[in-house]
Amino acid sequence: MVKFGALCGWGKGLSQRREGLEPGATIGDVTMTVETAQAIWLAVAVYLSIGVLLGLIALVGGYSRLDHSAAGSSIWFRLIALPGVIGLWPAVLIRLLSGRRINAPLHTDEEG
Repeated sequence: MVKFGALCGWGKGLSQRREGLEPGATIGDVTMTVETAQAIWLAVAVYLSIGVLLGLIALVGGYSRLDHSAAGSSIWFRLIALPGVIGLWPAVLIRLLSGRRINAPLHTDEEG
């Protein structure tokens, strides 16, 4: 068992270490196993990896499928929106798979 505070750098300070108390002592009895910490980091890594992959797809041409007004947008707009796509990739993926677009025209003038 590894103390959670020791992983986060929380401790009671150098004065306790000088007094002979246990290094890494924390306030409270919160503990975490190494396996639990590794599982949390793995979940975060998988989440961000999927977000980066979807962000790259959106960067190449997916923005126009999400929002009609984003079609033909500059690379700077796409780069600014990239962190949002990475963080909110589940919502972006649902929007891409649904085929719905924001700001899409309701009808065309070709019907006449």
